Amino acid sequence: MEAKIIFISSFMLLLIACTNKAEENNNVALEGIQKHWQLGTKDTTLVEKVGNSFVKYHLQGDSIYRLEWGNEKVNNTSKDTFKVLGCGILSLIDNDENTIILGQNCGISCIYYVILPLTPKSKERTYLFAKAYNLEKNLVAYIPDEDDFFVRVENFITGQYMNIKEENVCMAYFKGDCIDSIYFSDENIIIKWQGKEWSNDKSDPKEKKIKIKLD
Repeated sequence: MEAKIIFISSFMLLLIACTNKAEENNNVALEGIQKHWQLGTKDTTLVEKVGNSFVKYHLQGDSIYRLEWGNEKVNNTSKDTFKVLGCGILSLIDNDENTIILGQNCGISCIYYVILPLTPKSKERTYLFAKAYNLEKNLVAYIPDEDDFFVRVENFITGQYMNIKEENVCMAYFKGDCIDSIYFSDENIIIKWQGKEWSNDKSDPKEKKIKIKLD
C-alpha cells in the first residue's frame, strides 16, 4: 500500500492568523488552535482536542510556552519550551492513534515539526527544515545541519536514521531550496530537485527514488 504523501509546498495552510479580540477565558477548548490565538495572549492555557487526544499550550508570559499532550492513558509534558514566532504558535498538521504532529513556518525556507508520541513518558521530537513525513511508518525527512548530506530520513520513534548524499545540487545558499518535491512511497523516498546547471532562466531537474534502510 502506498504511504501517505505530504508536499511541503502546501505548508502555507499552517500559517496562523492574528486577531485583535481580547481573550477573557484562560482555559479555552479549541476546534482549531488558530481560531483563538492572538497577539498579547499570555499566562494562558489553550487546549486543542485532537480526536480522543489533546494538546495543551501553556503560555508563560507572551513569548514562550510549554506543551502538554496525551489521552485517557497518557499525559506527557515537553522537556523544552517553544518561542512564539511572528503572530502564531504551533498548529496541528496530522495525527493518528500513536502520534500527533505539530508544525509551523519559522522563516524563509524554514518549516519545523514537533512530533508528540502518544506513549507514556515520551519526549517531544523537534525537526527544523522538515520536508515530509509518513505517520504509518513513523518517518520524517528533513535537511540536516551537516553540509555533507542532502536529506536525512529518520524514524521519529526509535531515532534511527539514514543520510542521503548528493553532489549535483543547485548553488542556492540553503540546499533545501533546491528541492522541488519530496515524498514517501512504499519503502522508498522520492526526491525531485534542481541540479548544478540550474539558473533563473534554465532548469536542471533531477530525480531519485531511494530505498529506505534503517538499522
